Amino acid sequence: MPSEKPRIALVVNEQRKEKWEDAVLSGEYESLAELIRTSVFRELEGLHSQNRQAPQRDTGASEELMSALNELEENVSDIQTTVTHMDNQQSTEGELYDLSKILLQYAIPVPPADRTRYYAEYGITADEIASSIGADLETVEDALDNIINMTSRVERLHSNEKTVYIKRE
Repeated sequence: MPSEKPRIALVVNEQRKEKWEDAVLSGEYESLAELIRTSVFRELEGLHSQNRQAPQRDTGASEELMSALNELEENVSDIQTTVTHMDNQQSTEGELYDLSKILLQYAIPVPPADRTRYYAEYGITADEIASSIGADLETVEDALDNIINMTSRVERLHSNEKTVYIKRE
């Protein structure tokens, strides 16, 4: 995987930001990043005129090369973002699977077999589960949804204006 390039953040006033965006919208530059890179390059090379007029874009091969480099840089950035997202998703799915196993084994109650009409009385809320195992509520709810969608071992019941969960054996 390519190494990540350092990023530099700029803080500018609204008028300057709009002026930069106008330069991009006019087609003078393909992106804000290109405008900034070109301007910094020209400044460091002493290519800016004394009165600081807007620089004229190079034409021909150098313009094509700059465009190709910008496109390549954007593609690499997109790939890095995708890989990072996939790594995070894979990690989250593994944690969700582990939590689902814990919930099935220990946290969700099984109502007595002779009390089928009153199962909801024996259920537990997602908030109660989260508190009892020290997990955050959203993660517990995701794990419960995962269990319900993947197995028939957990049932979601609505009782007394709350949602409870029970385990079927």
